[in-house]
Amino acid sequence: MRESSSLTASEALAQGVIDLVVADFDELLERLDGYTLADGRVLQTAGLPVKEVKPSLRERLLGYLADPNIVYVLFILGLYGLIYEFFHPGIGFGLAAGGICLVLAFLGLQILPVNVVGVALVLFGVVLMVLDAFTPTNGILTTGGVVSLLVGSFTLFNIHNRAIGLSWSTILLTVGTMTALFVFIISKGLLIQRRQPVTGKSGMIGAIGNARSDLDPDGKVFIKGEYWEARSLEGRIHAGDPVVVERLEGRTLLVHRKR
Repeated sequence: MRESSSLTASEALAQGVIDLVVADFDELLERLDGYTLADGRVLQTAGLPVKEVKPSLRERLLGYLADPNIVYVLFILGLYGLIYEFFHPGIGFGLAAGGICLVLAFLGLQILPVNVVGVALVLFGVVLMVLDAFTPTNGILTTGGVVSLLVGSFTLFNIHNRAIGLSWSTILLTVGTMTALFVFIISKGLLIQRRQPVTGKSGMIGAIGNARSDLDPDGKVFIKGEYWEARSLEGRIHAGDPVVVERLEGRTLLVHRKR
């Protein structure tokens, strides 16, 4: 193709690009009656019965799967559905939903012209984002995963016409949603890592309780629903006084009076 132009219906008719301009199907049959084809044959459409042939369920499904936007969303949802089921096994909802989405996506990928490198980049980006949820990289892997996912998404289909190709808005919305989800997961993970332990010996430091006997300097305290042997670090502490754990020596709590 060396040259292209955009014409209205009347301009296309005047330039011989099309043969007829009609308003509806009935007018088309009327105008085609007696129309002579290039090979000399004459069409006879008057009085002919009209039979409407509707596409089957399979044909409608394949028609939907010919849309790269739908195939792309199904592909991403299928991947994350399987990942969710792998890390959170339960009743199998993630496996079922993810499997169905992937099967439909693969049907669409058979119809559409697919770039293998784009598929590899999308898979690599998803793997990086999943790994960042389980490794302390402070978002480095997620950043790399987002870049890989974007590049792979933009090169996933060999369709150069934007009108029928994968929409940028679909890519940005899908990648943005996945990124926001993983940033939320990673931020919660970092908060948990920085949170002071609440179990074990480390979780006892700073805990507040009450002296259940006089500490002079040794005695008993009641902290977190348990009785502990304790030793006062600041002289005598009377029974009933609030105390704070400063550190542990073996199974003995070293405490001081709460100020």
